[in-house]
Amino acid sequence: MQTFMASHRITRLGLQPPTVDFIDNQLPDHHPIFVNPPARYDPTSGKYTPNGQMLTPQSASISRTVRSSVSTKGHYVAPRPALNDPQTFQFWNDVFPEAMYRLRSGDREPKGLVETAYSIRGQKHWEAVYEILQSARDKYQQGGLVRRARRKVADHIGPVAEATNIAYQIAPDSTYSTPVLGSLKVLLGAVKTAASVRSEVLGSLDNLIPTFSTAELFLAIFRNDANIIEASIQLTISTLVAIERAIVFFVRHEVRKAGNAIFQGADYEKGLLDSLQMINIKATGLAGEAQKSHIYQSHLALLKAENVRLRSTSPFEPAGWIPSTQTQTPITNVHLSQEALSRVLNVSDFDITDIDFVIAKKGLLPAKQRAQAEQVVNTQHFQQWIVSPFSAKLLIHWNFQLPETISGISPLSSLCASLAQGLGAHDQFMCAVFFCGRHTDATDAGDYIGGRAMLTSLIRQLLRQCEFDTGSLSQQIHVPSLQQDSLDELIHLLVCIVRQVPKSTTLFFIIDGVSLFEREEFQDGALEVLSTLLGLVRDLVVSATLKVLFTSTPGTEIVRVAFEPDDLVLDISGLPQIEWEPREERMMRELEGKFG
Repeated sequence: MQTFMASHRITRLGLQPPTVDFIDNQLPDHHPIFVNPPARYDPTSGKYTPNGQMLTPQSASISRTVRSSVSTKGHYVAPRPALNDPQTFQFWNDVFPEAMYRLRSGDREPKGLVETAYSIRGQKHWEAVYEILQSARDKYQQGGLVRRARRKVADHIGPVAEATNIAYQIAPDSTYSTPVLGSLKVLLGAVKTAASVRSEVLGSLDNLIPTFSTAELFLAIFRNDANIIEASIQLTISTLVAIERAIVFFVRHEVRKAGNAIFQGADYEKGLLDSLQMINIKATGLAGEAQKSHIYQSHLALLKAENVRLRSTSPFEPAGWIPSTQTQTPITNVHLSQEALSRVLNVSDFDITDIDFVIAKKGLLPAKQRAQAEQVVNTQHFQQWIVSPFSAKLLIHWNFQLPETISGISPLSSLCASLAQGLGAHDQFMCAVFFCGRHTDATDAGDYIGGRAMLTSLIRQLLRQCEFDTGSLSQQIHVPSLQQDSLDELIHLLVCIVRQVPKSTTLFFIIDGVSLFEREEFQDGALEVLSTLLGLVRDLVVSATLKVLFTSTPGTEIVRVAFEPDDLVLDISGLPQIEWEPREERMMRELEGKFG
């Protein structure tokens, strides 16, 4: 069988031109499009003729495959759009005017096309350009006996001269039917008629059509992406340049003698090769931009999915935890004094040390950033939060162009320290403050890190500022659990204390650097404490007006869920840049005016 096939191939080599043998027997190794070509060489007529018998069964087979896949039971998957989809065509028409404008503004029009019927620079859409290209090609292929004889001599100069005929014979309703792909098909055919084009170059150019097809698909997917649009315009310009060179190629071969076409055609062939290679470069660049856009959109989708997951498991749902209003059953008859209760907590007054530290270090922070943070007191969000006669909450973010931080403090920390000092100077106010950035590293903070340190410090600060009914507290709490550092019992103690704050008092909780406690190592304790503070804002048993302020740089991912539905997130990075120096006295005067 192998011997017969070999002898058969040798026979064919003797009966047909070498170019035909190359097309029929070697081109399929370079690209699958030539495995079952829609045209075959006819020895009788000496040219390629359409092979309808091969097209019909293949088309029927594809049709059956498509119908089978669509009718498959289960989830329906939308098919990838065909390359002649109207949406893809519309996209190219959208970028065409800008591409043509840049072409006219940049490259000179070839001399052979200026003010002729073959000029494409006055056209407004792809179809018109394609029609001019087809017209030039048709005129080139027309002619009488002498012209056909002359072209036969020229076409047999190189081993790949007849490849353009294959491209020409592709059915107009095939996959490559949009004007852009049709233009590329004609360009490829024109290049392959050149005698100087070697077979190895042919192999590298055969990938242009599938590359361009892939690029068209990207355009349909990422239509609103500015990077994709710019890359598409660059690709379109390269294609227009190549089309002009192809038209010149066709026209000059039509009007010149065969000798001149053969010996001078190499210059134009080089131009066509260069333009095709530039199309390939631009198409590859477009594919790269599409890949970047895909990665970016996938990243956004992952972030969105992660946010959905966090919201589904977060304690910071808009209708989150509210302390129980039921009276607790007495637990013990032991009566603790306020001093004894403080000793049970076993916590120092490190809040005072933290404020002193922030004040000492704030001068090292950029003055413009501190001045920008001070603008918070003039915003509508802050003013509504602080002057409202009702309990309220507010989250302040510095999420873009992040400020400088030093030892866990930021310009927002300076703002919080000033607020705590200013509020503490008024008898009608109570204020408890905590700086998360000072309590993330055991090397600096010792045992006072994480959510438990925040909770015990807040309780300790309240016990310093007000006399509470410790007899009642002793009946509501379980002292042994407190001594064992039970987080639940400490939270219960905080709730009981807050409920005892007099109605005439406004109680402030100020927590700075909240995003630091969203870290995995702090979440278990800290998020529950933060959620408790927010729950107290809605606690009907609390008599005092409660104000909760969280600040964070960078912005939070979990805690923000409790604020976003009510538009209670203030992003300080969106405030205008100001030139004046930070003035704490000015800020405190503005606050004093609001306290009235």
